[in-house]
Amino acid sequence: MFLQALRIFVVVLYFKNITSEKNDTKTIHTRQTPTNFDVVRTETRRIPLLTAVPRLLTSPQNYFQTDAFGPQQSFSAIPQKTIRIQAPAVKSKVQIITSLSTDDILELEWSNFKKTFQKNYSTLTEDRQRKEIFIENRNKVAKFNQAYGFGYHSFVKKLNEYADMLHHEFNHQLNGFNRTDARGRSAGSVPSAFIRSENAETPIRVDWSEFGAVSSVKSQGKCGACYAFASAGALEGQHFRKTGQLLDLSVQNIIDCSTPYSNNGCVGGVMDKSYEYIKDNKGVATEAAYPFEGKDGLECRYTPEKYGAHATGHVVIDEGDENSLESAVAHLGPVSVAIDASPDSFQFYSSGVYFEPSCQPGLETLNHAVLVVGYGTEPNGQDYWLIKNSYGAGWGIGGYMKIAKFANNHCGIASFASYPLV
Repeated sequence: MFLQALRIFVVVLYFKNITSEKNDTKTIHTRQTPTNFDVVRTETRRIPLLTAVPRLLTSPQNYFQTDAFGPQQSFSAIPQKTIRIQAPAVKSKVQIITSLSTDDILELEWSNFKKTFQKNYSTLTEDRQRKEIFIENRNKVAKFNQAYGFGYHSFVKKLNEYADMLHHEFNHQLNGFNRTDARGRSAGSVPSAFIRSENAETPIRVDWSEFGAVSSVKSQGKCGACYAFASAGALEGQHFRKTGQLLDLSVQNIIDCSTPYSNNGCVGGVMDKSYEYIKDNKGVATEAAYPFEGKDGLECRYTPEKYGAHATGHVVIDEGDENSLESAVAHLGPVSVAIDASPDSFQFYSSGVYFEPSCQPGLETLNHAVLVVGYGTEPNGQDYWLIKNSYGAGWGIGGYMKIAKFANNHCGIASFASYPLV
């Protein structure tokens, strides 16, 4: 491989007018005669910037460096072999580094991105356009993470499978919570209101995934059915609490069959309407019996033989009440919520506690559905909600996010919260 064969030869020449009585110097760090200099060669040294493109996609701190050898390393820390050669005198300090050009590096990154995420484009024109978007997103992420290093942000970004998408494309395709008439009810459907017990002691930390109540992270692809993933996840948690059995429930079943309840397939929908469908249908299929296809307009193919779990109704939590949301998550299980995921920082979230000043709490700004599976506090005292997303395991913390808790209903985390009854 080219990268494996790449060797970096660094020629370090001395400062003029520096002399020494010893002409048999063995390292570049000792004064030398005007007619000698040392060549320091690294043995088959790989440049992290080129060899770790999946680290680009998973560890921006290690990837985006002005120094190809990364932070916290000096030149003297690199394995060296000193070779004595004769050379004419020079009058200034010169450093010659043989390396790839910036364009070569970007091309390698782009090729690795396409290979990692199996990206194929129909034309060369589209490939070039997507590459330009990728480079723009790459530079934005690098700039953001540099600011994080100086303490300007509470979270880190990284490139992921969505790095070839403009932000408005990303929002349009993936964020499918429909706000319009979100709390409207189907005929005969009356949800229950959550009543928080003032005497119930709430633990300081909860994570339902540690109890086996949360299924694996899924990817919705380019289907805007986040509401169906959040609905299925909440029902999986309630079914587990009742039976001790964790099932993967069918998101495609909800996409295909809840359209009479004003959901719109891959274009978007609402969790409450999904619960109403499951209640009236007397069940929802398992993922194995009714697998996800990520397509719109398919006929409803549910049959009782595909049954996995059912809901007898659902409960809504008062708008903006984070204390009630905390109580529900602590004592009852995962809760489906809608949030404002419109800031571009959401697209490339990697780790840390997400606090985005441009994020809004109002119902009118909610555009994405997720599952709250727990909460906790960071060592620095920052409270957070732990949410499970449906962007795949390559996004965030293995598909999860920590979002600011008790921060004035940040991003509307408690503006539209509900869970099913079983």
